[in-house]
This record gives sequence, C-alpha cells and structure tokens, in this order.
Amino acid sequence: MSEVQRPPRWARNGATAKYLNISTMGLWRWKHDPKLNFPAAAVVNDIEYNDLNAVDDWMRSNTRVVIKSETAA
Repeated sequence: MSEVQRPPRWARNGATAKYLNISTMGLWRWKHDPKLNFPAAAVVNDIEYNDLNAVDDWMRSNTRVVIKSETAA
C-alpha cells in the first residue's frame, strides 16, 4: 500500500519560527547549518515558504528521547 501524499502547508519564515517556538535568527541558523539538513524552502519572488509537513517530518526524524534517572540524595 502506498503512502498518502499530504498537500504542503506553506508558511513564511516568521510563522515557521513561531510554529517551532524559536526565534527567526534560530531558524536562519538551522537553515544554514549543513549538519542539520533542515528542509529546503520554496522561493517565490525572493520570499521563502516552508512546508510545515516537511518541517514536522524533519523534527520527528531528529528527535532524541532522553531519560534522566533520579538519584537518591
């Protein structure tokens, strides 16, 4: 069975940063760090549009679960 294709959910950089709960400068850094492999934006008339579905997929693939154990004092 094939995977269902979701239509893109386009958002400009300010809205994408707000969606991720980071600053626009933080988003710029993520986009320019080649090690992070952040999803590329579509550019129309020099304005970047980010697909929030691709951002969600990227976040899921880069999430690490950290479990801290409590030590007895």
